[in-house]
Amino acid sequence: MNRELDGTSALLDAIYAAALDHSKWETVVSAIGEALDAKAGLMMVPASFGVPAFSFAGFGLAPPPEVASYYTTIMGRANLTNRALATGRAPGVFTLADVIPIAEREGLDLWSKGFAPLGWTDAILMILRLPNEEGSPPVILNYFREQEKGPMSGQPLAFARQLFPHLRRAMALSVSLGSETVAQGSAREIVDAMPDPCLAISSTGGVLTQNAQAKALCALRDEIAVSEGRLKFWDPVCQGRWEAWLESVDAHSVERHDFVVPPRQEGRPLFVSMSPLGSTKARGWMSEPRKTLVRIVDPSSSAARDTTLRLRDFFGLTNAEAEITASLGAGRVVREIASVRGTSEGTIRLQIKSALNKTGVTGQTGLAALAFLLGR
Repeated sequence: MNRELDGTSALLDAIYAAALDHSKWETVVSAIGEALDAKAGLMMVPASFGVPAFSFAGFGLAPPPEVASYYTTIMGRANLTNRALATGRAPGVFTLADVIPIAEREGLDLWSKGFAPLGWTDAILMILRLPNEEGSPPVILNYFREQEKGPMSGQPLAFARQLFPHLRRAMALSVSLGSETVAQGSAREIVDAMPDPCLAISSTGGVLTQNAQAKALCALRDEIAVSEGRLKFWDPVCQGRWEAWLESVDAHSVERHDFVVPPRQEGRPLFVSMSPLGSTKARGWMSEPRKTLVRIVDPSSSAARDTTLRLRDFFGLTNAEAEITASLGAGRVVREIASVRGTSEGTIRLQIKSALNKTGVTGQTGLAALAFLLGR
């Protein structure tokens, strides 16, 4: 690599700026490629995901239309991407060995017609978003190296994994905002663009703005309220978590945090997600006092969907992870789930482990309880 991890503040700024201005993704793709010391790279975004400003952004490649056609026919959806999706670990970061084991490369058209003519010997593959329900392909970001540059494992892979959650979050915001949102990045514009109840909170805890859905939720549910200009939770444990978040939001980490607000009386819980919200130039994501975007999911809402879709939407689970979690909530055990899905118990346990990491609950019992609450 030709850039150290602790020197990526400008790169993270560029990533979050691209979330608000789609034309900047081309610069982001090139900057990451240079940091990875890659020979070539590309990002492909289907227009149906709501980011029509570009469908291809390349680094070190031939003119976009030619490469996009070549990639999709020789190396893309039918090969690399589908192989990555078949692991059940997408969205995620993959090495070339994850999707094409060395022992399988000889004789593969993908290798002989795709990699070999271009001199590529290793790759880092990222699936940022899964295919949507209309059949549109996933959002991918891939980088390739020549043999003399060495493998892309070790530090390059760690670097890609460090950037991955930021790229995912920025792409999600791009899709949420859509092509018609102006790239001013104000808190009000972002909050009003969100379909769920959302609030923007200042670094000191004051409510800057809230959308109509949030106001309606606070009027209907007494577990959460805006009092004296501040967000309040009825449950002391939740209030403590919220206050701890406010104290830590200026720290270097920008990871999202989630918690469940138990119902005050009979009813369903609320699910709260907190993410740092950057400034107009995205510098706030790293160094300035940061705002917080609070998103709330109310399972009792008439707009709420089934358990599997809620797990995917709120916690970012893959289709397989969400379906397995829902099965646990329905009382099935690993052996039954593996049999129904036609896979091994080991595979099911790996997907359960991934779901545990994403949801933050403890053990299969915790996953089952979460699915049960969401499905009530």
